[in-house]
Amino acid sequence: MSTWAIGDVQGCFEPLQRLLSAIDFVAGRDRVLLLGDLVNRGPDSLSVLRWASSSAGVDAVLGNHDLHLVAAFLGVRDLRSADTLDEVLAAPDRDELLSWLRQRPVLVCEGQHVLVHAALHPTWSLAEAQRQAQAVQEALRGEQASALLQSYYRAAAGPLAAGTSQSQQLGHSLAVFTRLRCLSGDGALSFDFSGTLDDLPTDRVPWWRAPDRKPADFTVLFGHWAAIGVHRESGICGLDSGCVWGRRLSAYCLEDQRIVQVESSVP
Repeated sequence: MSTWAIGDVQGCFEPLQRLLSAIDFVAGRDRVLLLGDLVNRGPDSLSVLRWASSSAGVDAVLGNHDLHLVAAFLGVRDLRSADTLDEVLAAPDRDELLSWLRQRPVLVCEGQHVLVHAALHPTWSLAEAQRQAQAVQEALRGEQASALLQSYYRAAAGPLAAGTSQSQQLGHSLAVFTRLRCLSGDGALSFDFSGTLDDLPTDRVPWWRAPDRKPADFTVLFGHWAAIGVHRESGICGLDSGCVWGRRLSAYCLEDQRIVQVESSVP
């Protein structure tokens, strides 16, 4: 049995199937953990969702594009011109697929690996990250989902002020898990940069290099940052290799840290 983490698929179902063949994935024997952004911008989000929700041994953490789909379904957000989610929202099994998606976690712990879509806040211990994740997941699965998503899209870069509501606190945490890439020099969250590490402004630092980051004895696997591709440093491995942008789709084996890639079929 092997356990694989796969970077952002974003509706690229055909490359996903080739990657599964390349890693010799057998449903019911092996496990696949998708690092969020299963849907959107690619050509076949509906097939990705149907496959992920019905295949033994497959799970996923939520990404920002997955949350965008949930928000559109709940009437919190309008679709954008670049979105490719109409087919999902018009599907006869839409309700079942969206119910499955809303049940996905935002953080998964697998031995010495922690899987999230975007980041862990550098000041969080693992126990604190798990506590924040549990609270977010419960809200997304219940009647608070719309309020949480509204707060999520309003999440500010700065620290939370005194008297912040629970919904705002959870929205802030959800933004860390699914949107964060770097922090400014004063430690404020930064959501407006998505370029390469070489182009990083001098007043920004990747979240894993923050000077006040809590010591950790685990490796964080994440996606979300396509511009840096597969990127490894001590304690982290980024796995969004830009399949939806015509580059590659990548898988990381948790047992031996191998990386397997296939070329995108997106023009």
